Amino acid sequence: MSEKNIDYAIKILREDIEVCTKFFEKPDFSTINMIANRYIENCLIFNVPNLILPGVFIKELVFDYVAIFNNPSKLKIQNSIKIVGDMLISKIRDFFTNLNEKELWNDFYEYNYNINEFLRDEVSNYYVKSPPFTSLTFEFLLDFIEKNLNSFFLVKNKFFDVILITMVRVFRNHYFKLKELMIYVYIKFLTFLYRYIYFEYINSTKDKKEQIKKDFTEYLKYIISLKGKEEIDVSSFNENLWNIVKKWRKMYFFYKNVQIEKEDILLPLELKKEESKE
Repeated sequence: MSEKNIDYAIKILREDIEVCTKFFEKPDFSTINMIANRYIENCLIFNVPNLILPGVFIKELVFDYVAIFNNPSKLKIQNSIKIVGDMLISKIRDFFTNLNEKELWNDFYEYNYNINEFLRDEVSNYYVKSPPFTSLTFEFLLDFIEKNLNSFFLVKNKFFDVILITMVRVFRNHYFKLKELMIYVYIKFLTFLYRYIYFEYINSTKDKKEQIKKDFTEYLKYIISLKGKEEIDVSSFNENLWNIVKKWRKMYFFYKNVQIEKEDILLPLELKKEESKE
């Protein structure tokens, strides 16, 4: 893409982020989620994989704040925690001036580390911070995925549900390193894609099913390849994350209004109701 077209893409994508900023002030999380989806689709239109992270991170911010605002025990802290989200959005806005993806991942890590203080429940507060245990747990989960590659299309399986629930549990209780946060984001968006792929699989012929399983396994093999690594190559990771997000939004065009049994894990009820808008 020419420099002129990149500049135009940034102009349009910046507008999406500015809209998210306005609705974060209200706050209106359903609209922010909708705009984040639009941002991701606009990245597809411009074919700019290096600009996908802001949309991904804004969607994660929505999940966090909906969880907090829907918790009666968190009512007293809702205003005080807004600054954490404001700081992330500010970093995202700055991203368009340098396009430094590694720096934005570090900003996103800092945001998650800070917001985790507010997402923890009464039980979590009894645990001390122990990121090495989180690393150990993620190695176990990646090993579990590797050993069950042929089981993800079993009828009514709950593999991704339990994997994500376990990841969130150890995050809340023991905190995490950047590597685990990146793996979590990858699995989270792979779950969104899986919802559509699972639907396509159960409605396909036998031959097509085998191809679907084979293609989907490639996404899993990449994340398995991160076992044992101290750090993740950001450029390679973002490329693989882009492939998932791109496929997810393309399949959305086909399956938006169909009844799909697999639901987005951890998607708040209000956002499920709003899903038909986007």
